[in-house]
Amino acid sequence: MRHWMVVVLLGIGCKNQTTDTDTDADTDTDADTDTDADTDTDADTDTDADTDTDTDADTDTAVSDTGAGHTADTAADTGVALHTADTGPASTCLGSFSDDFADGLFGSYWVDGSTCGAPSEADGVLHLDRPDVCGGTAFVLVHTDAAHTLCGDFDVRVDFDLVDWNVPPTLARFAVLRVLLPDLTPSGMAIERYAHATPACGPGGEMYKSWDVTSVDCSSTLVSGSDLQGTFRITRIGDVFTSYHLDGSTWVQVRQATGSTDPMVVMLYSGSDTDGQAVSFDDLVVTPL
Repeated sequence: MRHWMVVVLLGIGCKNQTTDTDTDADTDTDADTDTDADTDTDADTDTDADTDTDTDADTDTAVSDTGAGHTADTAADTGVALHTADTGPASTCLGSFSDDFADGLFGSYWVDGSTCGAPSEADGVLHLDRPDVCGGTAFVLVHTDAAHTLCGDFDVRVDFDLVDWNVPPTLARFAVLRVLLPDLTPSGMAIERYAHATPACGPGGEMYKSWDVTSVDCSSTLVSGSDLQGTFRITRIGDVFTSYHLDGSTWVQVRQATGSTDPMVVMLYSGSDTDGQAVSFDDLVVTPL
């Protein structure tokens, strides 16, 4: 089952991390599935405002559409609740921002929303490794907190590396960049590397997948792609969101949709419905447009 997750690792104090207002920052930048035909469309959304700025993940197991957002195939997009949405203090726009994850420490911007396993910074990258011991759909996820958001028009890019990855014989695995509203309700845009032998829609095997408010395969855009390393990108101009992946030196558009113009958080996550995997992210860059 794919989960609603969205985590974003924007560590303050990371090497080469900047929060200046330079708009020249030019850099580079998904979602899951389950094969269960879950027809429950009730979205149990926790409306409690979490004014806490710590990075502890609330492991609330209630069904909700506020998490990483991975559901699959023909299943209703009920998602998995990661934790209480962090509405926090008044939002601060990130402006031009970059994080190369080089200092080994999470900045105070980041919230850990993992359901199994834990994010870590080491060797100059962000590790989001889903352990084998996790049962069922599980993911390692981080997102920026509600006090540090993307405002107005923006361009978000991040590099990915699928270190330990294959096409599982059943169900799916995924590595995702997502932008969404701070309360983690379905919104924004996601792009992911996706592996599923027999999805209900799409080519199957190794793919790029992009979606906006639901990660159900047949409501998403799926295109063949077997890159083990690459770059995700999401832009918002006005109310139009566009997702891309980098093919050599060319940006390939995957999906476009309209959505909210409100401030949004960045989320990064890695997970599967089956066994373990190792995924890392690096060189996250946010540029106001």
